[in-house]
Amino acid sequence: MKEIETLAIQTYEKNLAFLKEKYQETFTKIQALNSATQSGQYSEKYSLEYMTTYFDVKLNNTNDYLYADNSIEISKQLSKQVNFRKDSYHFDGFRMHHNIEKIEDELQDTQKGLLGLYPLMSYYLDNHKESDQLKTIKKFIFIGTGLALHLPLIDSIVKAKHYLIIEDDLELFHLSLFCTPYYNFAKETNLTFCIAQNNNIFANTFEQFLEEAWFTNKYLKYSYFPAHSNEKIKHIQNRLASQNFMTFPYRTAIDKHLKPLEFINNDYTIVNLSEHLHETIFSQKPTLVIGAGPSLDKQTSWLRENHSKFIIIAVASTLKYLYENSVTPDLVIHVDGFDNSINLFNSFDSVEFLKDSLLLFGSFVPTNVRELFKKEQCYFLEENTYYFDRFSSRHGACVGSTSLIHSIMFDAKEIYLLGLDYALDSETGASHAHTHVTKEKQNMSTKSELKTTIDSRENLFSVRGNFKQEVYTNPLFYSSIQALYNLLPYLKDTTQKIYNLNDGAYIENSTPLKTEDIQTTTLPILDKKYIHNEIMNMFSQRSAKSLSNEDVHSLMQRLKYTKKIKSLINKYEKNISYANSDTYLYKLLGIVSDILHLNGSRETDNIVESYFSYFKYAIPIIHDMLNTKGLKNSKHHTKKLDKLFINELKYIENRYESSYEKFLKERCNN
Repeated sequence: MKEIETLAIQTYEKNLAFLKEKYQETFTKIQALNSATQSGQYSEKYSLEYMTTYFDVKLNNTNDYLYADNSIEISKQLSKQVNFRKDSYHFDGFRMHHNIEKIEDELQDTQKGLLGLYPLMSYYLDNHKESDQLKTIKKFIFIGTGLALHLPLIDSIVKAKHYLIIEDDLELFHLSLFCTPYYNFAKETNLTFCIAQNNNIFANTFEQFLEEAWFTNKYLKYSYFPAHSNEKIKHIQNRLASQNFMTFPYRTAIDKHLKPLEFINNDYTIVNLSEHLHETIFSQKPTLVIGAGPSLDKQTSWLRENHSKFIIIAVASTLKYLYENSVTPDLVIHVDGFDNSINLFNSFDSVEFLKDSLLLFGSFVPTNVRELFKKEQCYFLEENTYYFDRFSSRHGACVGSTSLIHSIMFDAKEIYLLGLDYALDSETGASHAHTHVTKEKQNMSTKSELKTTIDSRENLFSVRGNFKQEVYTNPLFYSSIQALYNLLPYLKDTTQKIYNLNDGAYIENSTPLKTEDIQTTTLPILDKKYIHNEIMNMFSQRSAKSLSNEDVHSLMQRLKYTKKIKSLINKYEKNISYANSDTYLYKLLGIVSDILHLNGSRETDNIVESYFSYFKYAIPIIHDMLNTKGLKNSKHHTKKLDKLFINELKYIENRYESSYEKFLKERCNN
């Protein structure tokens, strides 16, 4: 027994030294737990006990045991559940679509963003079975550790290069340090620890895990320790469903990058919001940011009574609601680039309603929306396109979060949020206010169910509520919560206050506040004409209407880099071989690397971003098919996949090249 205790202590000490050297965040948590336990601030829930031949964990308050049987044998059983089948204990990295390219004319705008990928997906699905087995497993996820005795056993089977280790119970993980030599486990692999992380931090950690060997993300195998909560499964599904390359597809990104070339040098005003402004009209008056969440319907009376006391920033999806309630916004923000967004403006006389309002458009806004309004009303933002030197803007995951971020950049000191719920209504399941064009209602009786498929709207999971202990959200809304969590600490200064008036999700760096607790009787009615002129002046001082000579030269450099990518593609196409799948994959990753390494400048960021978004889909599809055990006709499949891959490489390059050439010829007099 003494030898067992000595060995456990030695294992623990080596694990601590390992964590201190490699994983400081986890080590710090363990140290804090030890300090709290020793000082009496924390009462231990568990006791580690040796049961003749194995360790078990005793629950101190009930005297029950975690394993309640031989933990070694149970760990062996867990390891036996692990296999290489694609339909067993896996997360699918992204949804696939079959033969959708055959109905191109019927596709919605969002679906068209993946148009060049559908043939590749269809070929994969035509030649793939769910019961197929992987040749190798590159990445693996442990959801719950217990005493982690099963981790080395599973590693001996899968031999992955990247492991994600999730344990929400810090004390339980602490006990595992006595039993499992993580320091040994890490010698041949990369470990990512998610120990007692809240949802926001976990989302960032999981994002980092996805970026490692991202080309293997089609199937992510995992092991689930039964005593662990399944909430992390929901959060993994959430992050997979809300990956940027899925929510904003690569062809949509191309359109967004090239759309500004339609109106630049055509007397439209482009505003620079790259820096936090100071001493603006927003610094002097309270600002109300209005989104289309379900809380908006609940505050109609308050809004009608008090709207004239605030500078009103409204997202375009609220316009019909505001029109019905005679609330005229001072500034409308619209970033949706799809043609059907005209529906936000054409169900009422929006031109007359907004005749005294200003409109701040994202660079992707459709022509039919832009041309509804007078040029002097319209201001455009650069959204990571950088056609104008050092012009840019910050943005969130949706127009609501983007509007909040803009209000911060405008130096608003008192920001009130209405209709920015980022959660479903707890009672009705409504996703938006009643006037929203894509409003939906979810069945809240099934909110806790664990879904087997990943969907950005229907997969529900709980998050901290603004007024309630918890509310339910979906991956689409959570992207905004996470974006604000990451951005607000860097954008908001100490003089700015954000008040969340919504019965939805809690927003970090904001203060929950009921509308009845706002001292509106002390607020004066604002002179809206004065507000209008001041906002115009603020924008005009930080704007341009045409490219400078340096900007035109930069655009010529973009064209040059685009043609360089064309030469890389041609070289790859001439030298590729299909005889050996491993050699092919090496060459495939070579062209990917060559293109991605061009990133890092104003002239290359856009096209490289589009390629990377395409690669995030295409490369895992190709890699997974060639990573199928017993794949017949491998050379034939490789050749077919590669042809489809190259076709889209050329399409992307041609879109940028032809657009740049046309703009330089028609708008730059060169």
